[in-house]
Amino acid sequence: MQSSRMVRSEGDLLPNNLELYAFKPFVHEILRTDSILPHARSGHRVACDDDNLYVYGGYNPNIVDPEAEGAQNGNEGCLFREVLKFNFASMMWKKLNIKDIPYNLASVALIMSGKVLMVYGGTGVPFHSEKSNVLYVCNLGEQEPQFRKITTTGKVPAELYGQAMFFRDNHIYVVGGTTGYDYFLDVHRLNLTTNVWEEVYICKGLKGEPSGRYRHEIAVVGNKVYILGGGRSNEGVKLEEIPVFDLDEKVWEIARSIKDEIHGYPAQRQFHSTARIPGTNSFILIGGVHGSEKIYDDCWRLDISSLSWKKISSLQLCIPVFFHGTGVTSSGRMASFGGVVKKGRSQRRVAIIQSAWICIPKLKDISWEAVVHYGFTQALTSIHFQQLRLPSEYYNKLL
Repeated sequence: MQSSRMVRSEGDLLPNNLELYAFKPFVHEILRTDSILPHARSGHRVACDDDNLYVYGGYNPNIVDPEAEGAQNGNEGCLFREVLKFNFASMMWKKLNIKDIPYNLASVALIMSGKVLMVYGGTGVPFHSEKSNVLYVCNLGEQEPQFRKITTTGKVPAELYGQAMFFRDNHIYVVGGTTGYDYFLDVHRLNLTTNVWEEVYICKGLKGEPSGRYRHEIAVVGNKVYILGGGRSNEGVKLEEIPVFDLDEKVWEIARSIKDEIHGYPAQRQFHSTARIPGTNSFILIGGVHGSEKIYDDCWRLDISSLSWKKISSLQLCIPVFFHGTGVTSSGRMASFGGVVKKGRSQRRVAIIQSAWICIPKLKDISWEAVVHYGFTQALTSIHFQQLRLPSEYYNKLL
């Protein structure tokens, strides 16, 4: 019996009008998907593992439909009480079935460790009416994942939103945030063994202390925390000077950064995002807004070792955006989801993913991206993977 052939000819395989694959590092593209797009949103948070982009919460003032799936509605718009997953191999969206998702869904602090999501703080609508100082943890690897509230003691931080958070030496550190009226840059940490909070540094308005802020980004390198931007109300801080906190000495300093020789410093902004280039001490700053009109599409690299800025012109966003969320995989795929963009004289939320490679991955990862580009993953089964002698690790990326 003549066996059927999976592969016929290159012409048969290529869909009409599909460009030949070419690896393009440091160039943004909008990822295409055949699945139903999630609701457009801003104020959400995102994280990446090796294979997926995860989206937590978010807000859209233009959705007031009580039937909107996953929505928590009010007179001032809609919060999304959901966790979404976008798979980079299948290019498909999926809403995860997770129990007990917290109700503070905008401007939370979020980090991911392995398959564990940690969510802290945040607000609801109206903004600043609901704030939080609670840590929730969810293991996505469980058969029936659910968010669990961590009961804590000690010197618990105030209820705020727009905090930044990071993990170090079995502690969760929380930095800054706002009540909606007052802005802070205090540092607290939670011991994950004892669940006891302690104050690391409380700002007192002393000379040399940085100003309070929210929705700031952080870069943690060694024993130092670098505060990248943030702001108050509708005004972001300038990026020429960078507040640096020493975790060992427990002191602040204001460090002067070095400008790009051609482009100078990044313009003053807020509601941008950042991503760390894997395997380096360099960070990418993405987009943002200044005031209510100027939305940015530029991307800048900050080298922490020299505190020098470099504008990466090729990495310009497809669409200027702010209040988006950005994550990066361990292989270097950066992905920014959602946010606010300009449409004519008004603004609107979007549900697109703007993605770029910010380092050169392994050759096998580039080859796999070509397979994804041509849409072969839509039809491949485990049997096909065996017939083609494709590594099982890539089939697992589709799960």
